[in-house]
Amino acid sequence: MKPARIPVVMLCTLGLLTAVSVVLGTALSIKAFAIGGGYTLEISLNVLPVILAGYLYGPAAGLIVGFVANLIKWAMTGAGAFNPFIALSMGFMGATPAFVARIIHKRTDDAKRNTVPAMRTIFIGVFVGQTVFSLVVNTVLLHVMYGTPYMGLIPQRAINAAVMIPVYAWLTRECLRMLARIKN
Repeated sequence: MKPARIPVVMLCTLGLLTAVSVVLGTALSIKAFAIGGGYTLEISLNVLPVILAGYLYGPAAGLIVGFVANLIKWAMTGAGAFNPFIALSMGFMGATPAFVARIIHKRTDDAKRNTVPAMRTIFIGVFVGQTVFSLVVNTVLLHVMYGTPYMGLIPQRAINAAVMIPVYAWLTRECLRMLARIKN
């Protein structure tokens, strides 16, 4: 049995998306609105390339890009001990929107499966991914790791999610539309 071969274009694209995620998460991250010693809103688009990887090459690609990007970001910044569960959570933030889009497309039996998903589909996928993994899972992990009280984390993370979910959904839609135009 021959080993599966990964197309070079796919490998290069996933590598570039990983690099872009690392840059967006380290150099271009803005922490704003400090309330009570913590940051209510962190404007960082590092999840966008992870979501795009999931849409372009499937949920597994989004998972891998998110995990590797988080690992590289941790290695570059050296911020505390590496937590593989937070890295997996980042991966699932990229895999979930693509997975949700596949479920919705199967349910509606869309004839044009290679078209850009509707904004509603993208928003639902990003909402589920960000709510489950950023708001719930990461909040629990931060509480376990650092002992920060839930009531200190949840309001800040909820405000961040409320701002970033529509931003991620809109930017994902625009990036996918631009990529579709380039392919044709």
